[in-house]
Order: sequence, then C-alpha cells, then structure tokens
Amino acid sequence: MENPMQKIYERFPPRLHFEEGNVTFRKGRWLGNGGYALCFEAISEENGKVFACKVIPKKMLKRTRLLRLRDEIKFLYSLKHNNIVKLHFHFDDKNYLFLFLELCDESLLDRLKSNDFEPTKIRSYFLQIASACSYMHKKGLVHRDLKLANILLKNGKIKIADFGLSIQLDSPDDKILTKVTGTKAYLAPEVLSHQPSGVKADCWSLGCALYALTFHQLPYNGESRREILTNVLTQDTPIPFTTEKSLKQLLIGLLQIDPEKRLSMDEVINSDFIRKGWPLRKTIREFYKKVTRKFNL
Repeated sequence: MENPMQKIYERFPPRLHFEEGNVTFRKGRWLGNGGYALCFEAISEENGKVFACKVIPKKMLKRTRLLRLRDEIKFLYSLKHNNIVKLHFHFDDKNYLFLFLELCDESLLDRLKSNDFEPTKIRSYFLQIASACSYMHKKGLVHRDLKLANILLKNGKIKIADFGLSIQLDSPDDKILTKVTGTKAYLAPEVLSHQPSGVKADCWSLGCALYALTFHQLPYNGESRREILTNVLTQDTPIPFTTEKSLKQLLIGLLQIDPEKRLSMDEVINSDFIRKGWPLRKTIREFYKKVTRKFNL
C-alpha cells in the first residue's frame, strides 16, 4: 500500500530554496510521517547543518486548524529549554508549511524496543522529562500527546517533540473542554470522559510513559476509549510487588483518577524517586529478563 506522505516527499526536488530567507537546503533521508505531516532530513547548503524538516500539506488542514497552527509556531519559538526540541525557523508557501527543527537520534519508544535500553537510566530520563513539562506547564502550555514516541533522544539527552495537539491556556490553573485528541492509551480519565482538562492531563500521560519504560507495557489498554476508561475506573493500577517503594509511590501519584490529587511536575521533581535515586535491585533485573518483547505502547 502506497504511503501518500512519502509520495509528497518524493515529489520534492533535491534542493529546496526559500526566497523569504534566501536559503537553500538539500533534501536528505526520509524520517517518517504522522497523521497530517511528513518529516525528512534537510541539509543547509550554507553551513552543512542538518535539520529535521517537518512539512505540513495545507490542503489536509481546515482553515481554522491552519490559523491555530501558526499561533502555535509563534509560541514554539518562545520555548527555550534544553529538553524541548528547538524550532529554528519556518517557511510558508502556497501548498506547504515547512518547520525546521532540531534533529534527534531516536524516540524513547525506539530505544525501549532496542537491545540498547538501559533501565538504570529511567530516573535520569524522567527527571529531564519532568523538568521540561514543568517549564511548559508554568507557561500554560498543555502538550496533550505525551507518549514514548514523542519523547526523543539526542546524544543521550531527552527532547520533547511534536506539539501539534498542544493548547495554550490563559493560566496554568485553567481547564478547558476540547475535542478528545491524542493517543488513547495515554489519555487521562477526564479527557476520556469529555470533562474539562488542564496541565494535569499531561501528568497522567507521563505516568503511563513511566510505567511503560519500567514494565514494557502500558497500565491500561483497550480496543476503544470507552473500554480504556472503564478499565481505569474499575481496576487498580497493576504494579508488580517487586517495584521499588519510591517508584510505586510516584506511579500511584501520577495515575490518580482525580486530577486534583494527581502529582504536578514540580512534585515529581521533588519526589523520593528523583531525589534519593532508585537502585535497580536484582528482582527488577530479573523482571526485565523475563518481560515479553511484544510491545503495545
């Protein structure tokens, strides 16, 4: 089956010139695509620097979505954090919107599926993730699609990416009722039940991500959003008895059904799991040896 996004990539010429900035890039290797965008390497002919070029075909977006995307781009330029993918510049033409982003090596999902994943680095990874999210949340930005596939690595450092579904709140304490969007197994119960949500929805998603990093599976799954919500509301979070106490406390704190009781990112940063470290005991090592390689993340 043909990939229409890859067809668009193949139709682009070997060199992309933008009159607006009088810059030219060589088209590099294909990186992948999402629902409404494609991504490939772009090499600057001026200095040889390599970027991740995210291209959004305008015909795939409604006018209101395109206008909101332009507002999001303005906000992304203001995000300056070591653990957030940097937007260097963007260009606009009749058919496409081009975003030139910091190029990363792989996603946490890719790393988790590889033989190179080191569970001893979970604490370090999660501290970086929490630091970036705390920074975003204080600015009133809700990512709304935090998952292992959107948390990238560059030279071993965490980089949060893909702000296509993000929303800007008037203040960090605000909540807003929006259309249910995001990856269903990572969605907070208030989102799944069509209730107003805010930054604490991201905290639930990161609880799911931490669970997946630790146990190679998500805490709640289902064929539909309704089934996942039922499982969340009727089942206790399945945490193996061998789990370290500080990690267990953190997972329970992040996966609270009531967002008012859910841990914030600042509370995560000050948790025992982060502050006191997490020795990887023999029981956890044995769990990793036995865990199935069938991922559902």
